[in-house]
Amino acid sequence: MMNSLSIQGVHFSTEQYIDALYPQHQVIMPESVRQAATKRKAEFLAGRVAAQAACSAYYSHLLLPQILLPQIGIGPLRGPLWPAGINGSITHCHLPSGEGIALAACGPCNKLIGIDAEVIFSPQLAAETAEQFVDETERALIQSAQITVDYHVAMTAVFSAKESFFKAVAPVLGFYFDFDAIKLIKIEEQQLSFEIVDFLSEPFHAGIAIDIDFMVIDNAFVITSLCMNRPETN
Repeated sequence: MMNSLSIQGVHFSTEQYIDALYPQHQVIMPESVRQAATKRKAEFLAGRVAAQAACSAYYSHLLLPQILLPQIGIGPLRGPLWPAGINGSITHCHLPSGEGIALAACGPCNKLIGIDAEVIFSPQLAAETAEQFVDETERALIQSAQITVDYHVAMTAVFSAKESFFKAVAPVLGFYFDFDAIKLIKIEEQQLSFEIVDFLSEPFHAGIAIDIDFMVIDNAFVITSLCMNRPETN
């Protein structure tokens, strides 16, 4: 528990997945997942188990009673539907080893929360996909940054950070938006700073600053996280 934000994670294996794990972990399988591939079933379950653990830790931190594990449904834009009074975010990724990682973060409902995990891009992948999520100014900023991680790792972190921002803000806006909605303006060790480029919707105006933390884990994957107050309406 940090700054009233509860973060929990689980490891999972697609190869060891069976449907019986859903009732074993007290997670209801949605109809939209029931006909999905095994990989999707496994990662959905792992994400919900992590989310339940994060909610339980948050309730415990607030000294609130909890009788049943909360069910984290599927809300608008396919994001998680959190219990009353809580907001949060879920992410998962599959490492080259075949192991899966699922993380969930939750906190008070007045916070916008996003978390994302990405396997580190190869140098080739970073070069081939860069134009999909950063412009020339952002690329130049990453290349000139005085940080200890390599360029392709920093590119992974920027991609992941923009995903975290989307997860935090899109459910509030109620619509999808592109990577160019925010622009990288500063990069430091373990923190990326962005600003909103164009007006999205009240109260998300152009120029609002966004700080997103990042960590590199075992030189294998990157985690980014965002916890911010909702901007005030002018």
